[in-house]
Amino acid sequence: MNLSGGNVQPLEGILGGTGFASMTNNPLVGSPHDGFTGNWRQSVLFDSIQINTNASTGRIQIDIDPFNPAAPGIQSLFGLPAHFFGQVLPNFVLQVDTNYSSVANTLQQRGIKVFNCQ
Repeated sequence: MNLSGGNVQPLEGILGGTGFASMTNNPLVGSPHDGFTGNWRQSVLFDSIQINTNASTGRIQIDIDPFNPAAPGIQSLFGLPAHFFGQVLPNFVLQVDTNYSSVANTLQQRGIKVFNCQ
């Protein structure tokens, strides 16, 4: 999900204080996606929310990864290879991106209403 046109800095402050891992406190979070300067990941192993931000452009990108490479503690021993072999490598080989319908379904299961998802 791509959003734009807002003040991103308050969101970055909230993410830093709510248990989301960032590049500064967990190198397994990884670099931001192209065009973004910040990258945060929810600290859970499965279906973790990843939020990329760019404060200078006001852009936010949210996706959900089936496996979190930056999962807390020993869980990262499973999350890192599962993320790479189950998502990154297949997406690269097939030249596809995140399945946005899957993201929408996961958000709706968490009680977040999603409209016009294609």
